[in-house]
Amino acid sequence: MYPLENSKLKAKKISKAIFQTMVEKAGDGIFVYQDHRFVYVNPAFENLLGYPQHILENMTLDDVVNPDTAEMIEECYSRRIRGEKEPDRYDVVFITRNKQKRIIALSPSVIMLGGNPATLNIARDITERKLMLEHLESSNEFLTGLIENSSDAIIATDFYGNPLIFNKAAEEI
Repeated sequence: MYPLENSKLKAKKISKAIFQTMVEKAGDGIFVYQDHRFVYVNPAFENLLGYPQHILENMTLDDVVNPDTAEMIEECYSRRIRGEKEPDRYDVVFITRNKQKRIIALSPSVIMLGGNPATLNIARDITERKLMLEHLESSNEFLTGLIENSSDAIIATDFYGNPLIFNKAAEEI
């Protein structure tokens, strides 16, 4: 073997080891989906859904996605595989093995695997963030209602004296 070929082979092995470690240790779930089947899932995706890899590899998205959106997700997958434009990211409700709903930000990309198209998917659990955002929005609406309907004048300003809140009672002063 020539030194250049040996160097290329060594670099390829190092690259493969780095990629494998990165995927196996990633905090986000990663899965490859081909022919309407999971063909690879990383440990984070196994943990996210509560299924081991050998079970997931016999499942489809229909088996783990909220029934309300399963058909839409499969259609998006099919269109993406055909080369049609689809969003780079969308939120999907997955159902875990324990029947819990998890909101997942899904980022799919088309790859070729064994000469056939597949999707490489990054799956980030955003359930807690979504619930916190809903709680904040609800609290904001509640507090805005209290301020607006208060019979007391309420005025709030920023550090520069610019008004931020000025309710109806304050307008009457």
